[in-house]
Amino acid sequence: MSTTQKTALIAQHVAIEWAKPGERARKIVRRSNLRVTGKFPSFRNNASVHWESFTERDCVIRLDADPRIDSFKEQPATLTYVLNGKTYRHFPDLFVVGNGRAAFIEVKSHTDPDLCEAIERGNALRPALLMQGFDYFVVTDLEIRHEPQFSDAKLLLQLGRNPVSDIRKEQLRRFFLRKPPRWRDIVSGSFGENAVFDVCRLLLEGYFSYDRRYALSADSVINATPFVANSEESSTWL
Repeated sequence: MSTTQKTALIAQHVAIEWAKPGERARKIVRRSNLRVTGKFPSFRNNASVHWESFTERDCVIRLDADPRIDSFKEQPATLTYVLNGKTYRHFPDLFVVGNGRAAFIEVKSHTDPDLCEAIERGNALRPALLMQGFDYFVVTDLEIRHEPQFSDAKLLLQLGRNPVSDIRKEQLRRFFLRKPPRWRDIVSGSFGENAVFDVCRLLLEGYFSYDRRYALSADSVINATPFVANSEESSTWL
């Protein structure tokens, strides 16, 4: 059956077989030179996340830096579904919980020759998965590396690796409530030599916030209020 015929229908009988705790539904390919693979130290999951392309790695970076995300897992499940009387199996790249939903994500390069097929498969699977309480997205490198969000994500994760004590968190909150500082004030050391690291961590946690529609710059105002996404800065997949 052609791809067009196969995905013109809505998938029926979608069964989700979750990977066992600590395992992945499909092993990351490791054969020499077949593809690039690696691990990312996720602070949000408190564990390493395996990736098998640079696009997947960068997707993990975006997820790990987004305070709306609670958790995510690579190779989370096997989806077995029926189209036009034939049974197929699919292994989504990621399962993400946060921003008020739980969703499977398939990561593709915008130049991948299989992108159209992946989108059509997603269109077939999504209605059936929504009936079970799950969403499904195909995400490309263009969305993942969208700026300034991608550069900000890398910066926050680089500087915000270490936890902040409750005492320090409350100290900064009281300072910022009096007068929300600009990023230049944080970097200059006005709130202590480690303030830039502490604030980055608290931005990752969503305890502090700034306008994420724009790049984190010297004039960015850091607010002592939790991060709340507005409609303009919310993307389809995050």
